[in-house]
Amino acid sequence: MNGISVIICCYNSSSQLPQTIRHLATQTIPDSLHCEIILVNNVSTDNTVEVAQTEWAKYSSSPLTFKVVHESQPGLSYARQKGINEAKYDYLLFCDDDNWLLPDYLRTGFSILENDKSIGGLGGLGVAEFGGPKPDWFDQYAMYYAVGKQAPTSGDLSRCRGWVYGAGCFIRREALNSLSDYAFISSDRKGASLSSGGDIELCYFILLNGYKIWYDERLVFVHYIDGRRLSIDYIKRMLLAHAKEAYQLDGLEYKSKAKQDFNLYSKKIQRMWIFRFVLDSIKLKKAYSYEGLSLGFLSKLYITRLASLLKLNNRFDQSFE
Repeated sequence: MNGISVIICCYNSSSQLPQTIRHLATQTIPDSLHCEIILVNNVSTDNTVEVAQTEWAKYSSSPLTFKVVHESQPGLSYARQKGINEAKYDYLLFCDDDNWLLPDYLRTGFSILENDKSIGGLGGLGVAEFGGPKPDWFDQYAMYYAVGKQAPTSGDLSRCRGWVYGAGCFIRREALNSLSDYAFISSDRKGASLSSGGDIELCYFILLNGYKIWYDERLVFVHYIDGRRLSIDYIKRMLLAHAKEAYQLDGLEYKSKAKQDFNLYSKKIQRMWIFRFVLDSIKLKKAYSYEGLSLGFLSKLYITRLASLLKLNNRFDQSFE
């Protein structure tokens, strides 16, 4: 069916949901655009569902429909898969529980996808709203919070980056054909774990199916960042988790798991991001002298491969603990 299924994946999201739901309920959309909200409760231990239902009841005049479903397997990737299975419309929109979409977000995304049938994944511009003092290092690492421009200008990211933030990401449903037969490599966020990579994996799957990954800065959303996520410890843990997941999604491994032809440029893109995540971790340690920053979980094989590829054996010997 022609319309948008908005998927909100939740784990203990009761404090974030009211604003997120309000911004969805007050979207400016034409009568001809059908939309639904699917809230996926991923083994929450708080009152996420009750808060969501109470909040939605305030917007009885909204043209969107609302339902709650449950996913018992922990992990953002599994919650997304549940939402995809439950969705009834042609276009999917992953809205994180702390994303506040500007009023024309749904209408603009729908128009972009309708006008270019080759776009399989479509990302927007995240703007930070801080729940505490903004750290002096934030701008340098904003991308890890799904904040800031994803490219210098709007356009095709398929061959220069290969993915967009999962936050605020539209996906053409037909670009995910056969996804139900695929086992995710990345579980993505799970409980207190900061593992990630599910958005990259979805974009890789879209590329495998022959569609483009696109960025459009007309799509603007506010990303509320709780003060607890603005510490050096948090960003350190997130950087290391990104590096680990990037390695697991290395081109050769992904080709093996997907059992499909894989474009070589995507493999090169992924290696570039592995380097970015690891080197940012090293720079963070040097800049803030954070004791205990360790990349010990990375295998000796991984370190050797990185050092060999970058021809920086000595530097890596000194940098890795």
